[in-house]
Amino acid sequence: MEMPFHPICRGLLENMPSAMAHCRMLYRKGEAGDFVFLGVNPAFEKLGLKEPLEKKATELMPGLKESNPELFELCGRVARGGEAESVETFLPPLARWFSIKVYSPRKGHFVAILDDITERRNAE
Repeated sequence: MEMPFHPICRGLLENMPSAMAHCRMLYRKGEAGDFVFLGVNPAFEKLGLKEPLEKKATELMPGLKESNPELFELCGRVARGGEAESVETFLPPLARWFSIKVYSPRKGHFVAILDDITERRNAE
C-alpha cells in the first residue's frame, strides 16, 4: 500500500542518498523474531536486495539474525514504542558497514535509515 506523501516529502524520499525502509516487526514469544519490508526508497533498492516488499528480512538476507541479533533487538524495542535509536554495524549479507537510525511511526512498525559507512570504517 502506497502512503500519501506531500510532493516535497515524496521528492526527498525518492532522491535522498540514504537507504530507507519501512518495516513491520514480527515477534515470537515476545522477542523480536523477524521483520517484513513494507516500503523502501530507490536508495534502498540499490543495495542489491531483489524485490524486498512483503518479504522477511531473514528471507532476503539469510544469516542476518545470527550475525546481527542486536539489530533485531534494537528494532524490536523501537517498534514496541521505544525511543529512536541508532547503531553502527557490519551487515555480512551486504558485506558493508552501515550507520542505522531507527524510529517508530506507530506501534509494531519501524523506519530504518541506512547510511553506508564502509569507506570510513575501512580507513579507521
